[in-house]
Amino acid sequence: MVEGYVKKIYNSLQVLVREDIAAACPDDDLSRFCASLFAEPPVERLIKKGAYKTMYRSELNTNPCIIKTYKNKGLVGMLKSAALPSRARQEFTAAAYIHGQDILTAAPLMLAEKKTLGMVRDSAVVLEFIEDAQELREFFFYDRSILPTERHRVAYEFGRLTAAIFQKGIFQYDFALNNFLIRREKDGFGLYFIDFERVRLKSSVTREQKIDVMARLGRVGAEISLKDRLRFLRGYLAQEPGFAKSLHAAAAEMIAATVTAIHNDRNRGRLTSIYTHARYDRLQQAERTGLYRKGTDVPVLLSAVAAISGREPVGQLVIRHEGKSQAMRAVYLEPREAEDVWAALTALKLAGMPLALPQALVCSEITGCLVLDPSLPAQCNRFFTAGSRGALFVEHHFPDEITLLKSLLAKM
Repeated sequence: MVEGYVKKIYNSLQVLVREDIAAACPDDDLSRFCASLFAEPPVERLIKKGAYKTMYRSELNTNPCIIKTYKNKGLVGMLKSAALPSRARQEFTAAAYIHGQDILTAAPLMLAEKKTLGMVRDSAVVLEFIEDAQELREFFFYDRSILPTERHRVAYEFGRLTAAIFQKGIFQYDFALNNFLIRREKDGFGLYFIDFERVRLKSSVTREQKIDVMARLGRVGAEISLKDRLRFLRGYLAQEPGFAKSLHAAAAEMIAATVTAIHNDRNRGRLTSIYTHARYDRLQQAERTGLYRKGTDVPVLLSAVAAISGREPVGQLVIRHEGKSQAMRAVYLEPREAEDVWAALTALKLAGMPLALPQALVCSEITGCLVLDPSLPAQCNRFFTAGSRGALFVEHHFPDEITLLKSLLAKM
């Protein structure tokens, strides 16, 4: 039994709920809430839905919350749950530990597991909803209301928080800006650690693991300036001074490790990144796969791509995005080649090249199509002719990707 929580049983559903909520909520209301956990949520409350995980907003008694539900599909998944904690229980345990370590976080309110013959079929974790907050990614990438001094302070404090998280034995493989929320508070800003799905609690986090985690955190391209990266490292070293001999040594090590992390993603053909998170959706329709920018009219996109497919390697098309018509350029390649070009563009953007990712990637068994902003050549020409340190850095560390990009530009 986790301290501060009480156990409830409603038919096949076993529940741990925070004591104050259990005391304030009539048992019939709590039972109805638990019974509704795995129902299809209203569209307006849905945040994310996949084959095995659904995330949506709700209210537990008077507490705004986020609900994550997980399904164990098939006999193997069910049998596995008999020996290992369910995904919801792992997340609940990590959240409860972090909440008790003086780290701002989304407090866990409830764990629910639906069991059959001792095996977990469905599980859910209910977490506090942090109101009036935004993702740390949105803060650094898009929020133009933030003063430079505030941005600098947040970068420094985020470094201190990262070191504190490691010192508590918290290892988060997917340590990224979108897994933290930031909220303006009376004494400045509060930084909240919110995603526990891939958290593992350890007796200690090794130096190699810290470097690996921070290198993957650093895959954020030109949106985070070199000065803000240095402020992050200053904050980190203030909390863990023994990590490196100097700020310069730490910076050199992290640059090398971040380049390696980007290359690793590139080599395994990763299509998603911090730039696609919350801004792109997966395409899985009628034997077509890929990605598209949210707000794109998918039927119009697919119709336009099909209309000129196979005629020429490059064509012009018109799509609709957020209700407006937009002229785009379509480049047709082999499916694997199209994915390879997307991965190369992602690597260049993560390395600091200020280019726009394609509007969409549409692949079938026989062809792949990249739907691109026609201004891409001009964007790239400005970058190559600038002669900046950023251009030299990208050309030095990512020559193969630059070659692939120039080939794409020649086709356009």
